[in-house]
Amino acid sequence: MDNHILVYRNHNIIHNGQGISCSFSPALKTYAEKRIELLECISILNANGHSYKEFCDYINAKQTEFKLFKDFFSRFRSNNKYYNGPSKKEKLSTIVKLMQAYYELEIENKYPNQAELMILVSKALDAEFETYKMVNKVSLNLNSNLSAYFSNKDVAFKTIKRNIQQKIQYNWVLETENMGSTFALLKSKISSVFHDTAIINTEEHWKLCWTDKITGDLVYRFETINEQTYLVIKTKNGWRIKDNIYEATLNKKRPEVYSKQDIQKLSLTKPIHTSLQSIENNELGKAVDIILNSSLKIHNYREQLIGVKSSYLNILRELNIDRIEYPIYLKEVSKIKIRLLKIIETLKD
Repeated sequence: MDNHILVYRNHNIIHNGQGISCSFSPALKTYAEKRIELLECISILNANGHSYKEFCDYINAKQTEFKLFKDFFSRFRSNNKYYNGPSKKEKLSTIVKLMQAYYELEIENKYPNQAELMILVSKALDAEFETYKMVNKVSLNLNSNLSAYFSNKDVAFKTIKRNIQQKIQYNWVLETENMGSTFALLKSKISSVFHDTAIINTEEHWKLCWTDKITGDLVYRFETINEQTYLVIKTKNGWRIKDNIYEATLNKKRPEVYSKQDIQKLSLTKPIHTSLQSIENNELGKAVDIILNSSLKIHNYREQLIGVKSSYLNILRELNIDRIEYPIYLKEVSKIKIRLLKIIETLKD
């Protein structure tokens, strides 16, 4: 059993491996004995990082016969008059019962089932890979596919969503039969656990071979064994993955994502101006698509523009496969920029 998990036996609370216990024994009859017992348990609460104020708030919210104050260590009072209502001993018995529930609530929240968290990450990876396999083959509902494992308002889910939008935009499908796209969770370890947050470190192998849906040609290949760090949070729906950090997110460039509707809108007015803005932002694929979808007379330059976009996508693929550093990306992209700017200058005339 995990050293952080508390177990309950006959109203005894024991912190495994630490020798800490808090016993709510029914054998103690006198007020003084019960008070000493409770004060010892409150000290254990404080030693384990629980706030005495939160404990008071919990007790006061659960009953209305009396109210705990910060001077509880010397006395506690009834709401109306100190001597009205139940006796001090009866009040203390009520506190003891509520404190049992408080312990159970706090410990359950503070120390989640670690096996459950490991299974969550494993199932999340399965769901992510299965979702990739369905891209451009069936209609996708990412919320239904992934929301059991990922928080759909946070970074990890949105990263997968952007990745899939990119593949849909380029009409790519994941090839699993001939090229062996696959993934494997090699190692996993929980490094930190808090009451509402956990950090899990993994080592994973990913091999993703994306092919053109029409021609079947390999257009993008990503293969790596890398270490990843998952931030898992407790939500109202249970534990969910909020974010994960891995090498590809730190030093690799990926194609920008935009929709056909975006391009059509940008192509309607001032296509030269909007394409130049895209070039300035290193969005070369977007700049080319704006020009290709505009009303500009590009018949003599269509093939050159398509060649520019192809070169740009090739660089992005190489960066992901060969791990070329960021300065080299800027150097290579600057060459493509010059080619594209020369075409645009000609179109201005």
